[in-house]
Amino acid sequence: MSAIESTAIERMIGAKQIEIDLLKCRIAADAAPIEAACKLTLSEVMARGWTRAMIDEFLGEPEATKRHPKYRGTIVKLYRASLIYAVECTTSFIERRRKAIWRRDRAKPSAGGRA
Repeated sequence: MSAIESTAIERMIGAKQIEIDLLKCRIAADAAPIEAACKLTLSEVMARGWTRAMIDEFLGEPEATKRHPKYRGTIVKLYRASLIYAVECTTSFIERRRKAIWRRDRAKPSAGGRA
């Protein structure tokens, strides 16, 4: 498989992932009232595909903080899950995420490139 074909396939997979995320977002929006009290940690938000810049832009300061149960002196930032679900449904977030994925993929070294 050529590098061009591989890149095209990766882009198609990325586009499909965004479509899947939109469907999940619509489902989550229906469940948002149930999860109004649910909060996600910074690492959980980032595991959903957010970058720190996106968190600063779309979420701002954390809704709450707590001490880490295992590592003393460490503060855990908490963000409201319903806000995260709502932001993930916006077109501006989807476009920003698409660009972040593109940048991340471009930063990965190619198989035949320099080490």
